[in-house]
Order: sequence, then C-alpha cells, then structure tokens
Amino acid sequence: MAWRSYSDFFSHITRGKRPYRYQVRLAEAPALPSLVHLPTGVGKTLAIVGAWAWQRLYHPDPSVRQDTPRRLVYCLPVRNLVEQTAAVVQSLDLGVPVYTIMGGEVEENWYLYPEREAVLVGTQDMLLSRALNRGYAMSRYRWPVAFGLLNNDVLWVMDEVQLFGVGLETSAQLQAFRERMGTFGPARTVWMSATLQPAWIATVDHPAPETVFELLPDEASELAKRLQAPKRLARLDVGSVREKSYAARLAAAVRKHHRPGTFTLVICNTVDRATQLYRELEGRSEPELVLLHSRFRPPERRAQLARLQAPMPPGGRIAICTQVVEAGMDLDARTLITELAPWPSLVQRFGRCNRAGDHDDAAVLWVDVSDRPGPYPAEELTAARQHLLALEGRSVAPGHLPPVSPRRPEVDVLRRRDLVDLFDTTPDLTGNDVDVSRFIREGEEHDLYLFWRAWVDDASREEQPSPTREELCSVPVAAMREWLRSREGQVAWVYDHLSERWRPAVDRDIRPGATLMLAAAAGGYDPLTGWDPAARDPVAPVQTVTGSAPEGYGGDPASGLGRPQSIAAHTDEVVGSLSDLLASLPWLGPVADDLLLAARYHDLGKAHAVFQETMRRGLPLELRDAPTQWAKTCARHLRHSIPGFRHELASALALMEEKPHRFLSAYLAGAHHGRVRLTIRSLPEERLVEGGRRVMGITHGDVLPAVDLGGGYHYPGGRLDIRLTYLGGDRPSWTEQAVALRDRADLGLFRLAYLEAVLRAADQRASATAREPALEGR
Repeated sequence: MAWRSYSDFFSHITRGKRPYRYQVRLAEAPALPSLVHLPTGVGKTLAIVGAWAWQRLYHPDPSVRQDTPRRLVYCLPVRNLVEQTAAVVQSLDLGVPVYTIMGGEVEENWYLYPEREAVLVGTQDMLLSRALNRGYAMSRYRWPVAFGLLNNDVLWVMDEVQLFGVGLETSAQLQAFRERMGTFGPARTVWMSATLQPAWIATVDHPAPETVFELLPDEASELAKRLQAPKRLARLDVGSVREKSYAARLAAAVRKHHRPGTFTLVICNTVDRATQLYRELEGRSEPELVLLHSRFRPPERRAQLARLQAPMPPGGRIAICTQVVEAGMDLDARTLITELAPWPSLVQRFGRCNRAGDHDDAAVLWVDVSDRPGPYPAEELTAARQHLLALEGRSVAPGHLPPVSPRRPEVDVLRRRDLVDLFDTTPDLTGNDVDVSRFIREGEEHDLYLFWRAWVDDASREEQPSPTREELCSVPVAAMREWLRSREGQVAWVYDHLSERWRPAVDRDIRPGATLMLAAAAGGYDPLTGWDPAARDPVAPVQTVTGSAPEGYGGDPASGLGRPQSIAAHTDEVVGSLSDLLASLPWLGPVADDLLLAARYHDLGKAHAVFQETMRRGLPLELRDAPTQWAKTCARHLRHSIPGFRHELASALALMEEKPHRFLSAYLAGAHHGRVRLTIRSLPEERLVEGGRRVMGITHGDVLPAVDLGGGYHYPGGRLDIRLTYLGGDRPSWTEQAVALRDRADLGLFRLAYLEAVLRAADQRASATAREPALEGR
C-alpha cells in the first residue's frame, strides 16, 4: 500500500495516533542514525520501529528501501522487557512477524525465512551470544545459523545502552567487523539511550559517531508536559544497608510514604534486597503488593506484569523491583523510592515517576547504600551521590537534569582474533567451548538457565524432552554453585550431546549460558518470589512437557518425517526451495551455482549402508525391500547402528573427490547440520577399526553406491577417503580449505555463515512440506 506521508503511515500502524515531530524527522531521514539520544518516556520504541518499517517497506525512494535491512533486531538489557517490548511491536499494524528470542530448545522458526522482513526482540545475553556463534540456551548445532542471520542483512537496535556493560563495546566491535569483513546486504547498528554519549561507542576498532539524533527545540516544546513533569527529590534516611534491620526500616518508610489509591515504585539494586523487602511488606490486604525481578520463569513473570498493568485497586499498589524497570517499562508512579545507583541508572529510574506529567505532587526519594555498593562500582555511586545532593528539593524531570557523562569502565574488548576463533564451533578435546560471557556481561552478572522436572525413574530422566522457553529461569552462575553445595545428593543434570542423554552435572557444567535440569523435589523456586535458594518446597513444573530430548551429536530428527521420501525427491524439493530463496536474495547471485551444487549433493551421503539400514528399519514392512534409496522414513527418533554416524560428512567427502575445485559447495553440503564445519574430529570412542580409522562414523574406504540425485544428476558411486580430514597430507586438508574460505576477502566468516543458514533454511523448508514420492524407479 502506498502512503502519502510517514504521518499517515504512523497513524495507520498505531490505529489513529499522530506521531511527534521528532518521530517524523527520524523516519524521513535518508538513513537511520547510529546514535539516538532521547529523554525517557517520549516513545523511542515506536519511533525506531516505525522508522525502520517505513524505510524498509514503504519509503517512496526505492534506494532507501533497498539499503534498509530486512531484519530488525531489538536488543534489550534485561529479560523482563522482552515480552513487553514484543507486545508493543506486535500491537503495530506492520504486517511483519515479531519473534521473541528467549532460549529453549523449541524456539520460533524465524531462521527459516531469511528472505522475509522480521522483528526479533531479545536480551543482550540471548542475542549477543548468538551473534558471537555461541548462542545461549539453544542447540549448539544451530549456532552458525543464528550467527549468519544476525550479522547479515540486519539492523541492530541497542536500547538503553547505559545498562549493557561490556555488551555495549561488543556491539560496537561487531559493527566494526561487519563493515571491515563484509556482509550480505546492509548491516547497521543504532544505539539508543537517555544518557548516551558518542564516546561510549568509540572502541579500538569502531570510531565514535560524528552525529547524534536529539530533540530540536520545537520538538522538545511539543513534549513539554513530559519533559517538565514535577517530581521533587528528597533523601530518605533508613540507616545503613549493612544492618540486619535495613529491610524492616525500609518497609516502614515505604508504608509511610505510600498514598492510598496511587502507585508507589520501589527499586532495589539486588534481587536479595528486593525479596527481603517484599517479605517485610507482605501479609496485608492493602495496598496490593507486586514483586518483579529477573529471576522468574515466563509464566510467573507475565502474571506479575499483568498485575502491574491492571486497574489501580482502592488501596493503591506498591511494586518492588530491581534494575529491570530501568529500561523500556512504561510505569508511571506517583512516588518513587530508589536505592542509590550510578547516575545513568538513576536518570532511567526517575523516568518511571510521573511519566505523563499528570501529578503535581510526585516525589522521588533516594536511599544511600554507598556503604555496600554492590553490584555497582563504588566510585560511580559516589559521583551519583554528589549529583543527588546538589538537586535536593528540586525536580528531577528530564528537562531539569544537568548533562552528565560518566566515564565507561575498562572492559574486555572483543578483538578480531577472538571473533575468528569463534567461527569454529567444534568443542575442544575436553568437550568445552570458548566462553563468550566476558564479552556479554561483566563481573558477577553471568547467568545460566534452569528448568524443573519430575520423573519416575532413571530411564525417564535420561529421556526428558527439551526445555521450552516457558520453563527457563535465569540464575547467576555464582548463586547456582553456592546453592548446589548446600544440597545433598544429585539435583542437577545437563544434556550430553555426545552420549545423547541427561547426565549428572559437574562443576565445569556450571557456566554462563548453560541449561540445567533440576529435580522438582529439590526446590529453589517460589512462584511469588522467583528463584529463591531458601525455598525447600517442591517446584511445580510449568506444564506437562511432550516432545523429544535435545538434538544430540548423532541426531537427525528431520529424517524421521513420519512418511517416506527418496533421496532424489527430497533433493529436488530442496533445490526448488533454494531457487525461491535465490530469487529473493539478489546478492547471492555470484555464489548461486555453489549453493545449488551443495543442495544437489547435500544428502548424497544418505545412500551409505548405515543410513539406509536406519531408514528401512523405520519403514512399514511392505516398503523395506523396495529398491528406493531413502532420505526420509516413517519412524521418528531412530538411532544409527554406528554411534555418531554423520551422512553429511560422506556427502562432503564424495563431492570433494568428484569436484575437487568446488570446495565451497562441499563445505556447505558438509555444514548443513552444523556438525561438519571448520574442524573434523573423531569421537572419543572412535578407535582404530579394521580397514582404517573412523571419523564421524565413516570408515576409510566405505562405499557409496550410485545415487540418483534428481534433476538429471547421478553420482556414479565410489569409496570415501577420510584422509581428506587429516592435517599434513599430500592434498590440502578439509580444515586448511575451510580456513581459506573463512578468510577469503570476497567471502569471509559472516558471509560464509549466512550461506550455511540459507542452505539449511531451504533444506528444512523442503522437509517440512515434503511430498511422498512414487516408488517406481527410485
């Protein structure tokens, strides 16, 4: 649909609202700015999402539409904001799907459609870990897909960057590397905050942006009611935070300053203090009490958010929160009580008080906790304390606050060599992966993810299905270690991708980004207070979970479709699906032939005797003797007779032998399940066997028979030479050639991963819509 102006478009997507002048100026610019510096409460989310949609889909200049990325990745500092922000975007009539990236093995299939516009909303933990090829709380075999799609044809929006810590520097470094190494399609980043300074974005590889988008004087006058909203600042003396009676004294002060029928917001700096304050205040029918922090499972978190947004009860409402309310949360308290925090955080907290400017007597009360600064640096609290003392008795409305630019602390900065190393997703010889947590959050802020289950016996425990996002609860790594030491017996399990079962968790499994299954009887969670190390009652699982265990090293769930299909028929459908993608992604023209060849050969290795035996085992009796070479079978979750057998390695080795100068195609065919990529290693139990060494279930000299690959392609048959996986042979090894691809100037690691994602999307889309072929001649 054509729109006469952005104002008309904005009115349509918001169902009748008119945009602010600054929102129109942002959308009608030739390109979105790198830095957006706007006060709290003026509609930044609507501004940036609306501007992206206008420039991508409806801008009258086709060059603007072409230069605007398809995917908008909206990155937030805390988990609580993800669903709320996604709901805001979903409420807009954009005609674009909105996905939440919150972890869990069952994640929305956004990655199947690289040619479509989409909005992805997630936390810095979930999104930056995926952009670094080490996605938290997801299958390790899908890491390269997310890596490819989140670094190509993408607009990153980093909202409330004052809360990102080292994640801010990482986002700047990633943008610098995208510009230097090259991407398919445009790839840009917008950083937004009420306290943002250009110098924050200046890193060793990324210069500070030269211009900042800010309100012009006439635009500020349009927002005067919000920018000048009265909120008088005063200090609240409740004694030292170190004293055991701190929570009780703070609770008494909260009761004193709360006014019936109004909303009082209390912000504590730690989950422990927020929970203690909640315990001190609970037990009375009025006012209504709500606790909100980052350690809830999604269902309980949504319930708490719903209570916050419900009509105000007669006695009013008191919400006890942590830093989760600093960014993007549309709260409008008449009374705000906050612990001392760094100045950028305080500015955000002030924005949750008298947000719309409807109260003449709104108050902001601050509590000095500088004698116990954690989780913040003491020097940042000292500086903030000085600013607060200078403002005592005055309004802390956005239009009254002085410009303050605190220095950024020194952090671990992602360097080019770090990113290059992360391209390889093969674990080291001990089974460990490169830890990216130091590039995502600082200090003690690293989280892992828990879910609780109940089971009947050991066998049912080992076969527990993958966790869903509804079950996951983020918990600090250090707190989890301490909690496990306090529990007797085995209470935590981790999924072992090599043995393909849930095994007892050991100390090295307690790491950032890990997903642990806990016995429901072990406790550790309360529906009203969230993660609670002191909770001893059994935890009610979120739901009755059905499905399969996480995908293991030898897994190939898409080959058990519930209906049979031949290699030729499946391959034809993959090539057709890929051709559709190529028609929508014009920058893939130079590598289209390589992709199509990879698609034609990607399942050649399924003709191997080991794979065919598995397929026939899953067929009805009347089909088991058919001469067909099967790609899909009826039964699901079958395992090969040789553990760890990977048909895609056989495909890649055969293609290397038949077409030695088409290694890009061989690489993509090998990588289409995320196992065969930069480095190829034998499994620990793969020892020397008669006839030669075994790698990924393939023995040197294994025979591949002649195969009909569809489309007039026929593989004549041959033997597999696994010496191509060795280093130091007469011919360049697999790894040597893969490294050369990764480092090729016209390709590079971002583009290479994107090609992997495109081929895998074509394969999975074809599998999802597979048609049962005729058996004759196949």
